[in-house]
Amino acid sequence: MRRPEGDSRFISQPVTGRHSSGYRKGLPVRDFLNPIAAGLFCVLLTMLASDRIAQSQPTAQSGMARAGNDCTEIPAAGDILFPARDQRTMEIPIAPNAIVVLQSLDLSGVPHRFSLSTAVDQQHNRTSRFASVAASRPLPVPMTPCVATAQPLAQFDGSGHINNAATSFSTIFGSQSLPPCRSLEQIAPQQPAGLEPAWKFSAKAPAVASERRVFEVPRLVGQTFCSVATCGQLMGCRNGVAIYRDETLDCDERLQQAAAQITTLLEGGFRQQVELICGPINDIDQNGALTFLLTDLQPCGEADLNQPPLHGCVRQSDFLSSPGEIGGDIIYLDRELPGQRELAGLLAHEMTHAAIFSRLVERQSLPNGPLTVPGWLNELTAHAVEHRLAGPASSFAPRIRSFQQSPESSPISANPHFLSALQRRGGSRAAAVRLLQFTGGLHGSIPLAIRDARDSTQLLNSLLGQSVHEVLPHWSRAEADEICRLSPGSLRSLSNDKATHHVIYGTAFGIFRAGNSASLIQVTCEDDSDWTLTVLTR
Repeated sequence: MRRPEGDSRFISQPVTGRHSSGYRKGLPVRDFLNPIAAGLFCVLLTMLASDRIAQSQPTAQSGMARAGNDCTEIPAAGDILFPARDQRTMEIPIAPNAIVVLQSLDLSGVPHRFSLSTAVDQQHNRTSRFASVAASRPLPVPMTPCVATAQPLAQFDGSGHINNAATSFSTIFGSQSLPPCRSLEQIAPQQPAGLEPAWKFSAKAPAVASERRVFEVPRLVGQTFCSVATCGQLMGCRNGVAIYRDETLDCDERLQQAAAQITTLLEGGFRQQVELICGPINDIDQNGALTFLLTDLQPCGEADLNQPPLHGCVRQSDFLSSPGEIGGDIIYLDRELPGQRELAGLLAHEMTHAAIFSRLVERQSLPNGPLTVPGWLNELTAHAVEHRLAGPASSFAPRIRSFQQSPESSPISANPHFLSALQRRGGSRAAAVRLLQFTGGLHGSIPLAIRDARDSTQLLNSLLGQSVHEVLPHWSRAEADEICRLSPGSLRSLSNDKATHHVIYGTAFGIFRAGNSASLIQVTCEDDSDWTLTVLTR
């Protein structure tokens, strides 16, 4: 990362001009001074030189410290240092018990190796004091939690059931005569100005959901996803919603209750709320309805107690499939659905994925061409909409704990080539959401941002409302401060005269605690990736 043009306050600047002379070079003193005057002049010159050297010594007032043959400024507590592009090593003085935050700025999410070593700084132990970080030091963006700005339209009573809602699936769908499904043309007026839908044929498509349909079901087995072909039996189709059940599952009362709850929420206007934010979910398979399949996403015995359960899934490949192939606008839901209060958040999350994939399908027909949105950015957006409409789910708390326990291996940019599916769903997901919360939540229009973005980085900048490269160091500093407050004993300690090696993923950061004496810390990156260093003193 580069520092802003004209702004050098984040970089330690070398001080030059240490060589002084009391006369012009090549002009002998004896040519214009008698011996007595020359002697007095030499004494005066020696005093001036001694005073100048004394001023260059590290003091609490000057804030200077020796670094080789030059003097280097001690960075103010909390300042963020950006090494030059060709500078793989940085050495700076740090205070006793200082907190060192090492942030990688690589958006690819690739792991990077760093070497950290410290040595006792006798110079500072004798003459210098370090200022502690000021808690009131302003940050460029507020640490504002992203809270729900709208309540789910479905209301819940104290027993966890929907008020005034039918309690059986047969009551929800009623007779076999089905009303026409809502078409895309009816949704279009809700879209942002200037965004034309590419899929208009759904306006003419009647509700033609077949009684039986083949699905390619995604399943999480161990730490990887696999696909299993299965048949689904139509449970009912009404008002643009078609719900199927996996034929390997019994159509028991619990499954019917889940289908009834889904239908009630969507008919109550929850789908419209999602589409107001993300744009319409296009009818890819032309069956006149948004399709849900109740199935087994995480087979029994495969669940990880340390990870949130897999309740829902939407695949981009289904939306990009060619006509006649298995796919379409499909949302897969696990048969073990969460409670009533969190079901709304689950539906908001998965429908956001469906809406984003619809926008990506539309991008294929635009002059700027297709757009690749990495999975972590798609999940970031879905969690933001979920939190806005329904609040955070209870399963999100373990993700935050995982992130705070291991921030160096919880990158925002969760690269599937280096992290398993479970790792991507854990601390990395929490890190991405907290970055968005740090910037104040979603900014701008999601459909317009997807339409106009040149690449995924520009799309992320649009959603954050500012450059991700500029906000990352300040975000990591704020997160490190909170981690130090919540669990100070979890920080890794740096030992003097001993180098330690650490792996930090791109967009992740590591936190380290220095010893109880002033030290010189040397940080070396084994590649030429961009990174920052922040020192917090207590």
